[in-house]
Amino acid sequence: MTENTSYFISYSNMNEDRHLVNEVVIPKLREKGITIYDLSEIQPVNESVLSIITSLVDKADKTLLFISENSLGSSWCSFEMLISLEKSQRTNRLAVVLLLHKIEESQLPHVAVLQEARKIHFDEQNDEWVREVVTELREKKTIGDIMPAGNVAHGLVWFHYAEFLQYVLPELEKTVKESDWYNSLTDEVKTKVSFKLYELVPRTCAIKYDIPNEDNNIRDITTFHIGSRMRSGNHRDLCIKMYSINIDQEILYCMCEYPDVIGTLKAMADNYLAKFSHPHKELIEERGFATADQFTTNDKQLQLDRFYYTMNSVLNHFPECINTARVLLFNGMYDRSPSKLFILCAHVPKI
Repeated sequence: MTENTSYFISYSNMNEDRHLVNEVVIPKLREKGITIYDLSEIQPVNESVLSIITSLVDKADKTLLFISENSLGSSWCSFEMLISLEKSQRTNRLAVVLLLHKIEESQLPHVAVLQEARKIHFDEQNDEWVREVVTELREKKTIGDIMPAGNVAHGLVWFHYAEFLQYVLPELEKTVKESDWYNSLTDEVKTKVSFKLYELVPRTCAIKYDIPNEDNNIRDITTFHIGSRMRSGNHRDLCIKMYSINIDQEILYCMCEYPDVIGTLKAMADNYLAKFSHPHKELIEERGFATADQFTTNDKQLQLDRFYYTMNSVLNHFPECINTARVLLFNGMYDRSPSKLFILCAHVPKI
């Protein structure tokens, strides 16, 4: 019996992959009542391929990623993977299933959800993968199920929200639009202004306080004062800076900041006195507890991934914060040229 839920499948268009998916994977899943479709079944009508893919992924309950050497080298497969992971983040629900063909798990992109999600290996000679894929497609998992926040990342996110974001985000767009700076702009220039706050989370955990000093293409334009609040008996001003980015003679504007709290993770990794609970399976089974070991670089990276997903969950939970901010987790290449990262922010004011 076919269920009402439908699924999208992403795969490389190379001959081997296309043959396996269309002649083996899809037929075997349909035999189990799985409604699954791919881009080849859709006839574009006055729509771009990108729009169609985005729409299909959004409408599908989950995306089945048929991952091979070919798909890892395909820009289209990378795009489909990206928007599927974005959907997982947006809905706080695991929206991808991984079916690996002739690749090792170590070859997967180092993205939190992909690293934590279960991997199923395709074997044309053994149909065990069919049962596993069907189970994973139908199972409902939240991001928290596969990446529990943990006391470090969870605490840092809630501290940053409680001390700063909950006061700033609901007022940010209104503050910008009522400012003398914004009202002095022409209508054309106003279209190049983003009202969202972009939280920049570098994997190095290195916080930059003087961003224009890092890149000549970035300028500090103005500072918006959202208000103040008492903290430990002292007044704390709540401020956000507007930056301009010059790229190919076009000026774009956005508000970005490095959350101070992520510096805690760097300090924990650098400070050898810091301890962290590691749940060793053998010890838990034998003694019922975990051990407190050194907080390592690997711990820092895992907590950063958890910070990213916990922060997105918090921002999507409160109605007054929805669509007011985005969290960008990025690697070291942007540390050397922040304007490349800022361009990502400034080019998507409507997203």
